[in-house]
Amino acid sequence: MDSLIYSLNATVPLFVMMLIGYICRRRGFFSGSFVHSLNSYAFKIAVPCSLFSSLASNDFYEIWDPQFAAFCAIVVFAEIAGAIIIGRILFPKADLGEFVQSSFRSNVAILGLSFIESIYGEGNVPQAALMIFITVTIYNTMGVVILEIFRPKEQERRERDTGAVKEVFFNLRHNFLLWGIFLGIMWSLLRIPQPVMFMRSVGYLADTAMPIGLMAVGAELDLEQARGEMKPALGASFLRIIGWAAVFLPIAIAMGYRQGALISVLVMVASPTGMTAFTTAVNMEHKGVLTSSVIVLTTMLCSVTLTAWLFLLRVLGLT
Repeated sequence: MDSLIYSLNATVPLFVMMLIGYICRRRGFFSGSFVHSLNSYAFKIAVPCSLFSSLASNDFYEIWDPQFAAFCAIVVFAEIAGAIIIGRILFPKADLGEFVQSSFRSNVAILGLSFIESIYGEGNVPQAALMIFITVTIYNTMGVVILEIFRPKEQERRERDTGAVKEVFFNLRHNFLLWGIFLGIMWSLLRIPQPVMFMRSVGYLADTAMPIGLMAVGAELDLEQARGEMKPALGASFLRIIGWAAVFLPIAIAMGYRQGALISVLVMVASPTGMTAFTTAVNMEHKGVLTSSVIVLTTMLCSVTLTAWLFLLRVLGLT
């Protein structure tokens, strides 16, 4: 029961913020142009500040474990490969970019970390910081790459154009999320001092990422369009909170991971799709309907699924 309450405390407020955004748009408090501005602000300012703050505040040298880091990276890339294969077989090409991104990009930095801290307390699981460090970098880099490669309006041309790779990396250079990650990593690696005034100012901006981003998700949610995307949304949601965990948790157990390390893996493979996936998709000319549907579904269901996974691991004596 305590685990369920912890999970609900982490997930219900997120869903409430999306519901508020949805109601505000339908009641006319948010116009279409205002919602677009919210998305742009979240993508270009708030979320990059959040990524920078979370990475710069960790000491890279203290949390580094090459074996665990390699395991986390391999799992994420395996999820991406698996999602591309499944998506190409089952769903329309126009949905492939959003399907793949929403299948592998989980909310480890906010909801996942809250889940870990609710079990072990703040700062008691160094593997969690390392997992977030690795996965946030890969999520944001590969999220941009996947959405750029499978950009709907230009997909057929890109499949024939040998110069597409150059265009992908040109767009990566101008992505604010990746700059936030790069600066955060360099800040940590070089152990640059963190002036209180500067970090507090960045922190204020970072604090706006979640509420504004979630309200934008809710405001963009179109239930009529979502019905048309229900099949790929259900498929991506299943992979995000059940499918990947069923594949990779047994592997992590076989490799000897226990306690905090195993819970960190659980968060990586079974957390709901992160809000950043939506802002990235919309700002890269995707509709965002599929992504927002997956975020809503996985956020609503993860309190049950995460609790079920945790209960199973405890019954097996692994946490």
